[in-house]
Amino acid sequence: MYHPKKKYEIGTEFFMLSFLDPFQILHSGDIKGYIQELKENNSKDQSNIYFILRKPKICLIPESFQTEGTLVSMSFEVCDKQDKLILSSQINLPKMRGEIKIESEFPFTKFKLVDSYGNSISSRPTSIIGNSNQEIGKFQYLLDYEVLYIGKSYGTDGNRNSLDRLVKHETYQQILTDSMNDHPDKEVFVLIGNFSQKYFMVSLPCEQYPKNDNEETQQHFFQNSGLNLSDSQLISVTEGMLIKYFSPEYNEKFKEIFPSKSHVSYSKLYELNVRALALELITGHEQTNFYTHKTGRLKKHFQNFELTKSNGRFNIFEIENYSS
Repeated sequence: MYHPKKKYEIGTEFFMLSFLDPFQILHSGDIKGYIQELKENNSKDQSNIYFILRKPKICLIPESFQTEGTLVSMSFEVCDKQDKLILSSQINLPKMRGEIKIESEFPFTKFKLVDSYGNSISSRPTSIIGNSNQEIGKFQYLLDYEVLYIGKSYGTDGNRNSLDRLVKHETYQQILTDSMNDHPDKEVFVLIGNFSQKYFMVSLPCEQYPKNDNEETQQHFFQNSGLNLSDSQLISVTEGMLIKYFSPEYNEKFKEIFPSKSHVSYSKLYELNVRALALELITGHEQTNFYTHKTGRLKKHFQNFELTKSNGRFNIFEIENYSS
């Protein structure tokens, strides 16, 4: 915390915040179709980090389906080994005409709505419930995502994207197998997201620090509009922060070694005498928590990482309510 009367070792400090900006969550069963869609549209997945997630399975209750004009109603069952929750939803489909029917097969984790003219809409119960704002109280945990693994999607050639890496990833395949065998009541999802960075330079009043301040680092900051790290370095640093913070079950690397002066991607930060890094992840939805056993269930995750442990240096991320 900042103390206006305290003498600090260094008058100008540098910081970096890595935050999740756009992201989407895909069901494991939809990834191949999404890849094919990207290819057909000549598009590329622009994400740089992916999360492998798991949460309780949500299934359609087929006999609950009803229609009234273009308004369709249906119910879903959310269950795990301990609890069972029934949620209902109504959707207006103004572009569909005539009679609307539903098609779904066991285990009823996806469905298709088809009208009399052959128009159709495909979806998953988890997408319908995930976009609702129903108050479910103590059963909130049934909609939460457990973070199982975190990886970077920026390859050594700079062109590989998360889905190219993921479909052949040994850990991903292992998670699918383990979930099928040990957690048949749950589904696997993949978050593909893009982490961006903000840089901060904070100069303290001159009476609060010695005159031999590091002017060379200040000059570097202004000349490069920040810390001038490569994309590969930024993604590696972000991956390290995420794994250190969440400590996912299937990640072994970085749990204990971040940050490290010897790691090639982190050495630049130490060379520039960066004071601290921070990580911010906000789900942006009332019904979505991310969690591991280490972090607990939260909609907003924030963590400060000091590169240099010193009570004599100012840290902007320790200001009260900075992450609010």
